[in-house]
Amino acid sequence: MRNWEDIDKHQTVATKEELSIIDTLSFLEVQRIKQGISQTEFAKKSV
Repeated sequence: MRNWEDIDKHQTVATKEELSIIDTLSFLEVQRIKQGISQTEFAKKSV
């Protein structure tokens, strides 16, 4: 199965800034999952 590191090494379309944003969003998503917060719960907290 391909992972983000494989894709990141070979992609040529996204800029460094866009890749940085993707990394940040991915980190935040992992933190939400580690805390046991579902997407539904997170959405309710964000309103």
